[in-house]
Amino acid sequence: MSPLDAGGALAVRSLLPPPWPELAPLVKQSEREGFRFLARLRREFDEGANRFDAPGETLLGCRRGAELVAVGGLNRDPWSPEPRAGRLRHLYVGPASRRCGVGRMLVDALVAAARPHFGVLLLRTDTPAAARCYEALGFAAVASPHATHRMALGAFGG
Repeated sequence: MSPLDAGGALAVRSLLPPPWPELAPLVKQSEREGFRFLARLRREFDEGANRFDAPGETLLGCRRGAELVAVGGLNRDPWSPEPRAGRLRHLYVGPASRRCGVGRMLVDALVAAARPHFGVLLLRTDTPAAARCYEALGFAAVASPHATHRMALGAFGG
């Protein structure tokens, strides 16, 4: 299925401030799959621990028509010793929108947003399917206590 099938064109846009009622279905779907990171996104945002408001940070969503089908964030990596390290966080694509280009579109938008601010992107995933997806998108597997994957960004990354 192509990204344009099943309901119309896709668009990636900022989700700041987060539209919590629109995000609720994705949070519920993610919890049904055993993921808690979208609930953590809301809790951390509400508590002020992560507002995606530092330089270079953003929270993006992918919509198919009026429906929010995916979400993903970009932060400064708090665990990396690299001064220009960004981190992909809370990336989730609803089950009905997987394997049709939505994840690629969202990650491509996050990488483009990261390039002016970060030299490397890191992320952590704990599922083999997500690891394969990130590797297909250009991330390399790494052995690190706080990251499973890394992508150098242009001349800044190493």
